[in-house]
Amino acid sequence: MFPNWGCRATGVALSELLEEQHEIIDRIGVETGNNSGWNAYAFPAIHKKGILPKIVFNTAWGLRAKLPKAAKALRLLDKMFGGWDDFIDSTPSKSVIRFEQLRTTIPRFEEIAQNIRACDAIVINGEGTLIFREPLDRDAAYLCFIMEYARQLKKPYYLLNAMLSESPITPMNKAAAEVVGDLLENAAAVSLRDHESLVTARTLAPGVKAYLYPDALFTWKEKIGDARLMFRKNPKLSLGFGNDDLLEVFDFSSPYICVAGTSLITDKEKTTSSFVNLVAALKQLGMPVLIVQTCIGDLFLDDVARLTNTPIIKYSVPVLAGAAIVSGSEVFVTGRFHPSIMASCGGTPCIFLGSNSHKNKTLQEVMEYDKVTHYSVTPSGEEIAAIVRDVQYYLERGADSRRKILNTIERLSAQAKKVVDLVQ
Repeated sequence: MFPNWGCRATGVALSELLEEQHEIIDRIGVETGNNSGWNAYAFPAIHKKGILPKIVFNTAWGLRAKLPKAAKALRLLDKMFGGWDDFIDSTPSKSVIRFEQLRTTIPRFEEIAQNIRACDAIVINGEGTLIFREPLDRDAAYLCFIMEYARQLKKPYYLLNAMLSESPITPMNKAAAEVVGDLLENAAAVSLRDHESLVTARTLAPGVKAYLYPDALFTWKEKIGDARLMFRKNPKLSLGFGNDDLLEVFDFSSPYICVAGTSLITDKEKTTSSFVNLVAALKQLGMPVLIVQTCIGDLFLDDVARLTNTPIIKYSVPVLAGAAIVSGSEVFVTGRFHPSIMASCGGTPCIFLGSNSHKNKTLQEVMEYDKVTHYSVTPSGEEIAAIVRDVQYYLERGADSRRKILNTIERLSAQAKKVVDLVQ
């Protein structure tokens, strides 16, 4: 399973909704490299049309974690002579061609092909994937491949739980936007999780059947509440093997503040330094601080925890235990989208940092925050002072803030449950 709380939660939440009315015959996930980290997670190795002998390529592939530079050099050499080690291309039709070339030699690919042919419809969990950065991320190209494959097979496809966003750090990838617009036009239905994405979808694809529904994870309000109760009764059992040493240094029975990472890191050293200053400033409030690592992209928080002598919960924790922890905090300072929803399901107010898209800004609009804040992923001293003031504000409001958030969550949960009605 891809080590990201959001991936581990919202996909399950959407599946649960679909299973109320439909039978799911296959779930296509990490075994096809359905994330940006193909070189880290994909299996098996793919080697086509290159000049390297397969045994040499496979050896390099097997050593890619230990000798990444050497493995990358060999793959680049292979690519210079027409070789490829991935079936996903920025052009979806090329991805389909490559997939078809591989399906008879990779059993899982053949199984996927047969199940897609056998099903009545395909549902794609859009999450926060479709960001029109340059170059397009592999996971976004992967979703485009699935939609194109469904279109060629004349299978109705539904893109649900989706977001469409520009990148804050690269120019708009206009070619990718055109490709996505074409695929949206042919979708049976599309659900977007924020108004800005809805406007973008209708701009790219004027004929799109697009609708606004909150993220599926909002439906986990009760589930996260149950997890919070279980955690209070037996935190050692909830944390699972390998995490219970946290209980030796952190008391969850007293009020605490959580700090998470961000999906946008362009300068690890600067980000680490900013978070060190942020955590140090929050500690001045006199309330315990817990660092929350919700994704493998938050590994820099290990350094922040060490440099500030602050307890940390690792991304490997059971996802419902993580949800129980953030939803039980007094305030959550975060640059992460789905963990913010988890916290909100307990009524916890969030203070948002930047991210790889517009998602944290629009989430506050969906959540009807009185003040939409969007601090830098590397907050300056002035911004850190403002964040501390925001934390103080929520600490002073206490139960009133939580009550307002929980009322909003109740409504969003009910709306999110209706997305399954789109799938006919």
